[in-house]
Amino acid sequence: MQIRHDDLDLQFTIDGVQLQVLNLAFEQFERMIPMHSHPRGCYELHYIPYGQGTVILQGQTYPLSSGMLYVTGPQVAHEQHTDEASPMAEYCVFLRARRPRGGIRRSDTVAERFIRTPCWIGEDMEDLHPIFQRLFRELQDREPGFDTVAVALLSQIVVGVTRNTGRGERQAGAL
Repeated sequence: MQIRHDDLDLQFTIDGVQLQVLNLAFEQFERMIPMHSHPRGCYELHYIPYGQGTVILQGQTYPLSSGMLYVTGPQVAHEQHTDEASPMAEYCVFLRARRPRGGIRRSDTVAERFIRTPCWIGEDMEDLHPIFQRLFRELQDREPGFDTVAVALLSQIVVGVTRNTGRGERQAGAL
């Protein structure tokens, strides 16, 4: 099963950094995702709501299970495998980040921390699952204002991911 949204025109700004959604996907994996990476300025946010599998990030293998989150930024080689006995599902947000012309003035902003962490894996400590569920419901139902709500939810997801990676830098999840 796969749900993809490639036709969205969703853009938002956090701390002066423009984020453009290139696509969104929810998939229960029955196949492996071969090794690949993304171009400059592009980030994938991966959230595992259920099942098990593994991800190879920059040549290192990590187990994946329910409630895990990982980020793959520019030029981060990654490959994903599902466990046949407990197939994993994934929410994936593919974004392009564009810094403002003058750069980001403060290094402690959400946007700067997000851009500065091109590769991370760890447990979600920000309760992102219900936000992903609501985002995909909004995109499915397309009620009036869905795009405004989707942008708000995507902003929450980026902030939540960034908070998770900050915790991971203090623990052992940062790569």
